[in-house]
Amino acid sequence: MLVSARKWSMVPFGFYVMPALILLTGIMIIAYPFGAAANTFVIFGVASIFYGIIELINWYKFRQR
Repeated sequence: MLVSARKWSMVPFGFYVMPALILLTGIMIIAYPFGAAANTFVIFGVASIFYGIIELINWYKFRQR
């Protein structure tokens, strides 16, 4: 979504931080499934909540433009 938003306006670098952290979380779960087995659902749930919040913030900010 952020890449397509670049067509309409400039997207600051800070907007890419949270999606990158969520991507790293997913890679960590895939790379170390046994180490994260006990906390997989918690990590995935928290990452999903953060992703949803960040997407709402991005939508609101780009809608204003």
